[in-house]
Amino acid sequence: MKRSALLLLILPLLMPLTACDGARERLAGALSAQVDTSATTRRLLDAEAVAGLRGAVSEFRLLPDGSGALAADWETGELVLVDLKAGSSRELTHNVGFFDPGYAWNPIISPDGTRAVFHWVASGAPGPDSLFVVELPDGEPRALFEVPERFTGYDWSPDGTVLAGFHTTEAREREVALLHLEDGRLERVVGGVGSSGVYIERMEFSPDGRYLVFDAPEPADSFHLDLKLVDIAARELRPLVAHSGNQRLLGWVPGTDRILYLSDALGTPAAWLQHVTNGRTSGEPVLVKPDLWNAGAVGLTESGNLLYHVSSRSRNVFAVDLNARTGELGEPRALLPRVAMPKGGAAAVSPDGRAIAVGIGTDPGAKVLIRSLETGLVQEYPLPASWTWVMPEWLEDGSGLLLRVSTSDIEQPMFRLDFGSGELTRVELGDVQFRPYLVGLLPGTDSMLVLLHSEEGESPRWNELVMRDLATGGERSIVREEACAIMRPALGPQGQVAYRRRRVGEDAAYLVARDAGGRLLLQLEDRDYFDLLWHPDGTLLWAKDSDPQGNSRLHRLPMDGGEITSVPIEHNNPIFSRLSPDGTRLIYTAGTGASELWILENLPLGGAGG
Repeated sequence: MKRSALLLLILPLLMPLTACDGARERLAGALSAQVDTSATTRRLLDAEAVAGLRGAVSEFRLLPDGSGALAADWETGELVLVDLKAGSSRELTHNVGFFDPGYAWNPIISPDGTRAVFHWVASGAPGPDSLFVVELPDGEPRALFEVPERFTGYDWSPDGTVLAGFHTTEAREREVALLHLEDGRLERVVGGVGSSGVYIERMEFSPDGRYLVFDAPEPADSFHLDLKLVDIAARELRPLVAHSGNQRLLGWVPGTDRILYLSDALGTPAAWLQHVTNGRTSGEPVLVKPDLWNAGAVGLTESGNLLYHVSSRSRNVFAVDLNARTGELGEPRALLPRVAMPKGGAAAVSPDGRAIAVGIGTDPGAKVLIRSLETGLVQEYPLPASWTWVMPEWLEDGSGLLLRVSTSDIEQPMFRLDFGSGELTRVELGDVQFRPYLVGLLPGTDSMLVLLHSEEGESPRWNELVMRDLATGGERSIVREEACAIMRPALGPQGQVAYRRRRVGEDAAYLVARDAGGRLLLQLEDRDYFDLLWHPDGTLLWAKDSDPQGNSRLHRLPMDGGEITSVPIEHNNPIFSRLSPDGTRLIYTAGTGASELWILENLPLGGAGG
């Protein structure tokens, strides 16, 4: 094995601190880390090939031999088996229509790769999810039992008897639990994992089944991630790898005593190997692959190779002149020519039309950029490391932003950013038992429109658009749709609302517009309209769709029943952000958005124990 010299670090705090017996001091004074450059990477599938696969590559569950993966296809609701070598896929469930009779999600593959379990949700039916099992590669799914409420599985035990995962209590606290596959019994192992507000991406059994390792917030109510370990027999939760940066589990290397994890300890995301002996770290961590930007684990194969996806997304913010009378567009111009948007973003125009705020996803973390449309100057505000996407809304006085955060299942996912102090404060939304979705702020007021939805399993399921006063907490309902999904809602200048509506169990969808009192203004058979925007005077609605060749179009929809007109948009797949206050400029983000599939192989595993 070829080993380089020790990597000297200037600051001790840049070292990943491995923790044992609850301590963080073990490597606090260390000035060096081991580096092994023998691991190699190569691309398996380019962006075009990945785009042709069904399901999101970031949600793939890898077969042990690495030949394929299971995925939920969110376009149809089917569970699909993806052949990564042939680039093909095959349905394991058999819907007869769009999410009809239901949809699959969260597949988990058995250690030997012969079976998989998955959640099944029956569209329009009350009650909890069902857990189904299917023999791979071509068995018929069969129901096992109802999934216990608020439990999500992550990994299948080596002996095949239980699923390990997290259970959320009624107090929104998260605890480690085991779901017994023989009888559906839920066994609590240990609590103290923190609230359900921070997304935990991976949890895995050790090869001998004695331990569970996962990334989790530390402190428990923060957005900072460390690696933690659960001794199942002892019912003990302990820290494993801790650092001032973030640690994310990539996997427990099969058949060894080593874990592979991603850390930004050196200032950039890198892959590290760490021995774990009897549930505690032993020896120094080894840096095996630096600069893993925009990378996310798909899984480790039984031979110890890591498959991972790399986002190659690059977007920018554009402005284009808009003729409200004809719907015609001018030539688009880039507003942030020197700033990449690696994971997508959204832009908002200030109330005076003189600046834009752009929410940008980075790895790790996210940030907000404020750009003056007059001078071109850009100011940056960093955000918590666990935030991967953010939607900004300007406060009416221009003193800050209201941010909608897309990180996992944060209970109240809205924050206020003050420009003067740079401080973030959570916006309290009252005692809600469901996740609200911020639609927008009503100009000239302290009110915001939020989309509320029923808890999974309530009957009938409903969606409701509610206007909520930020200052008083008071609210009024604008429209409530029973047994319907409200999609892509948009808020108008005088409190009007527009949205796509699809009834549960039906393929047909409609574009609906209502005034501030809920009165119907417009209803059209939906043509997959996206990114709805109201004109500042409330007389028009702008919408985007794609023609049969995949080219994007802008549609002008008058509220008075006039003719609907459309024009092509230069960029494909733009995301509409806002109109300027006078309605003469359309602001949108556009660019490429894709992922590639890579493999990290030849990890330095010589001498590993089982």
